[in-house]
Amino acid sequence: MRDGTILRRKDRGIWKEITWAELGARARRVGMALKALGFRAGDVAAVLAETSPDWVYTDLGILGAGGISAGIDPTDTSNQVAHLLHDCGARFLFVENEEQLDKMLETRERCPGLERVVIFDMTGLRDLADPMRESLETFLARGEAFDRAHPDEWECGIAAIEGGQTPILAYTSGTTGWAKGVLLSHRNILFQVANASRLLDQRDGDERLAFLPMCHVTERIAGIYQALYTGTISNYVEGPETVAENLREVRHCRVVTIRHRGGPQEIRRVEHGNG
Repeated sequence: MRDGTILRRKDRGIWKEITWAELGARARRVGMALKALGFRAGDVAAVLAETSPDWVYTDLGILGAGGISAGIDPTDTSNQVAHLLHDCGARFLFVENEEQLDKMLETRERCPGLERVVIFDMTGLRDLADPMRESLETFLARGEAFDRAHPDEWECGIAAIEGGQTPILAYTSGTTGWAKGVLLSHRNILFQVANASRLLDQRDGDERLAFLPMCHVTERIAGIYQALYTGTISNYVEGPETVAENLREVRHCRVVTIRHRGGPQEIRRVEHGNG
């Protein structure tokens, strides 16, 4: 395991560092909790949340368990969420908070394959009594207990993953109809990350600002995966409205943006230095 900082998050006005070891341990607990509940290689878990370190832990935990991670846009309606959950056959759903949980509850009967919902932020939900739903912290504790009982399971599971397996189900924006899913293999992702890193000259110790939706392939591959591959530190903004402010606070920061020119999306990299 590498030393040093790999993520930062802005919390109540203070940038808090997350080390490689903390990232790895938390992702491992997510993956082991999934395994404890019968999650198998090739199963699908979906994430409905804003971009954050919790999204990263969850995503890497799903991948480490041999599963497929499907991101759902947090701006989607309850009807769209139900369609995507049914389409991808998700057994598990990770949601950010009460607002996102309500979208699933409104159309719960349309998702018969959904077995469990894990909630990142339990504000307003502490009195929730439903065996199908639990907090992220409770879920992580389950993973830690399962890990103690099966100490070799995590490494053996990762060693068994092959390049042709699918780790990501990415959905289109759905501007011309229902969103369509695209399957990406480990081999495909690694090829894109390695080549993009060389093209952009991204290096260990660089800084980036993370604010694009992780449900989209741009932030997953050109964002967090490429950052992990190169050792670039990802700084997670407080919210969409604080991007400009947070950009001024992070020195010599790289930013990946998407803009439209009346047609296909154009991916751009912006470098920002504040002295």
